[in-house]
Amino acid sequence: MKKGNGCNNCSHPNCAYSLNTNGVSSCVECELGVLVLDPSSGPKWKLGCNRCDIIINLFEDAQKIAVIDEEVCECGAQLVTVEYKSDKTKFADDRTEMSGCIFCSPHFSNLVEKHKAVSFARSNNRRPVRPNNRVTRGGARPKPKDKMAQLAAYFV
Repeated sequence: MKKGNGCNNCSHPNCAYSLNTNGVSSCVECELGVLVLDPSSGPKWKLGCNRCDIIINLFEDAQKIAVIDEEVCECGAQLVTVEYKSDKTKFADDRTEMSGCIFCSPHFSNLVEKHKAVSFARSNNRRPVRPNNRVTRGGARPKPKDKMAQLAAYFV
């Protein structure tokens, strides 16, 4: 694995966080990306593309989510198993565990939301702002030389 890559690009067969273990489907936005389940994101579970900035929030408050290795949906996505605690279940018939495709299953459709991660780029042409929202021209003010001038500057 290249230096600086995250676990969602790792292809190690024994890693619990790898692309091979948690890859669900190809990305819905970009051609080369794979949507990978982040196993440490619970209870606000999410899938993230390993190439672009698409994030899919799913199954909030679920106790456990696992990708089923052997089974694949007709759409090409891996099936997932979702487990809720009995008091927090969000399935219609109060079941605590259900398996299916996150894209095709009618039981999962209202529990899946697609988002785009936003990166805030800071512009370099802004002046620094002080805590009281005054814009500075840069550089610190020189200290007054005598004690009376310091007190006068303090109370102004």
